[in-house]
Amino acid sequence: RRRCGAPRRLAPLSKMSAAEQIDVGIVGGGLSGLVAARKLFASGLAAGSVVVFEQQETLGGRIRRETVDVDLASGESVRVPLEVGCPSFHARQDKLVALARELHLDLVETSEDQGRIVVDVGERVRECSAKAFHAGLDRAEALDLRRAAADIEALCEVVEQGAPQLSPKAEYLDSISAAEWMRQRLRTEYVKTLVEAAVQAAFATTSATISMLHFVTLIQAHGGLEELLHYGRTHPEQQIAGGMSEIIRGLAAEVAEVGGDKAIRFGHSVTRIELLKSEGSASQDVTHISLAEGLARKAGVSGRGVAIFGKDGRGQAFQVVAKYVIIAASPTRVERQMTFTPAVSANRQELMRRCFTGFVHVAIVLYETAFWAERGLSGGVLSDCAHGPVSSVRSQVCETGEQKLHALVCYMNAEHGRASSMLDSSRRRRLVLEQLQKWFGEKALDAVGYVDMSRDSYGGAGYVGLFPTGVLAEHGHARSRPNMHGRLHWAGTEASDVSQGLLDGAIHAAEAAARRVALVLEGSSIAHSAPRGWKKKDWKLERPNEGTGTEKTRLRIVGLAGVLIGLLLSLYAASILYVEVTKAMRFKSMNIGDEEFLVASQQCGSGDVYAEIAQREAL
Repeated sequence: RRRCGAPRRLAPLSKMSAAEQIDVGIVGGGLSGLVAARKLFASGLAAGSVVVFEQQETLGGRIRRETVDVDLASGESVRVPLEVGCPSFHARQDKLVALARELHLDLVETSEDQGRIVVDVGERVRECSAKAFHAGLDRAEALDLRRAAADIEALCEVVEQGAPQLSPKAEYLDSISAAEWMRQRLRTEYVKTLVEAAVQAAFATTSATISMLHFVTLIQAHGGLEELLHYGRTHPEQQIAGGMSEIIRGLAAEVAEVGGDKAIRFGHSVTRIELLKSEGSASQDVTHISLAEGLARKAGVSGRGVAIFGKDGRGQAFQVVAKYVIIAASPTRVERQMTFTPAVSANRQELMRRCFTGFVHVAIVLYETAFWAERGLSGGVLSDCAHGPVSSVRSQVCETGEQKLHALVCYMNAEHGRASSMLDSSRRRRLVLEQLQKWFGEKALDAVGYVDMSRDSYGGAGYVGLFPTGVLAEHGHARSRPNMHGRLHWAGTEASDVSQGLLDGAIHAAEAAARRVALVLEGSSIAHSAPRGWKKKDWKLERPNEGTGTEKTRLRIVGLAGVLIGLLLSLYAASILYVEVTKAMRFKSMNIGDEEFLVASQQCGSGDVYAEIAQREAL
């Protein structure tokens, strides 16, 4: 689909000899894109066969490390490295933990597990540890919170992870918002306000904008409502020593080492993807590729391929021909910046069109000491924004050479963030410092530096793509399903079957997409051995509905066998019913009373009571 004018037709392959030819093109240099490239190289693909196209001049996507110049109160100017995005993660994110260890990165617990957090909700400020979030709640509020957690846990059991649209209550849950569900279930105003504050802090939007079905999948990823609230948390929050960007740095180094200097191309904005049609091939879109089809066309680009069009950092147009493409960018960015010929499936289009992100504005306040720790506080805050725009706060340590600064990272989310972004920077700074003073005391005003981060206009301001009502139940099956005759695959946390919305989900989706592409690229050898460096369980296709023709045939045979067994059982039941009805009719025609029938049945035991009575009548 094209916003301005008709799409320019691609020249025949014979006239595109100047176009670079590769095996796999990956759009997006975030965590998911880099993991996909790493997995493809691990499967044995040669240098130059996989290319990552990144629009920005830096990698990481939602994980960003920026170095800013800060003028300290002392008059000194220092360069401060700041982590923007996801500073920490809980230990349940197994893929992320394993990846950090593979890259030989050290994991440390966050300060939030080493002190109390401040909860400013419902005109009440309380301090509690992450493992005792119910502290300060009255009996009714504590029961209401536990009941809500239990209700959502029950829904998490009903909603199928990875395929929520197949759940029995999918249509109903997708027809109401999370806010509507909470109005029906929560009984105390304080808990309603508390959960709403947690939703805005976690997803940068209000609960009224999220489908309840999607909200349940997000809660599944977080491990339950209590984990989302830091209430009763059983898994500690962890950080990577040096910051989350160290994972991006490690992945980029591995990809560049194996794939060469041109494996990652900065400043390359992909704007269009077009399917190369072989002679006599159909142009209609299909949503899967069989293993047999992949084996038949494994050699060369002379058959179908994919043409990638875009502009590099100098504004020069480029075109690359690839056998397969993995899209590892957010759905909102893809919908806004890219076109496809032929168009992707209608379900995929609707998913991208209605996907949205919340709004986040970040301010970072720097101090010489972590004075909040003197009171046993971790620096973490959850707020309902009743007295200012800041909805949550996290602490961070910034190394600036010999000097160490301590930061309070203030997140202004959802509508409060939008409103504060319209203010001038001096007024916004005053509001932020006033809130910090309320939570941490007068020392919060003694900031040595203040950094106002602008809205990230590149990938959307929020943390993750979200879906409103009426999307997942009807179109959810298209989240990770390939398009363009199986040439176009999807990665990114929004396409993940598990841990959707988390960094762990981005890794899952990347590995699944890389595995599918590697399967068809490996050719006939894939039937005998797993790609180099992969365990067999990692190499197999995960989802039968996107798998090979053999898998689908097996499923059809199993289904047919089930139908035949059901038919035989029905015939058996019908025969029994026929015999009983026949006996009843004989009984009725004999005009025998109930008492006589009872006597006869007691005398003949397990024999045929009707035959016994008939024999008596004959005598």
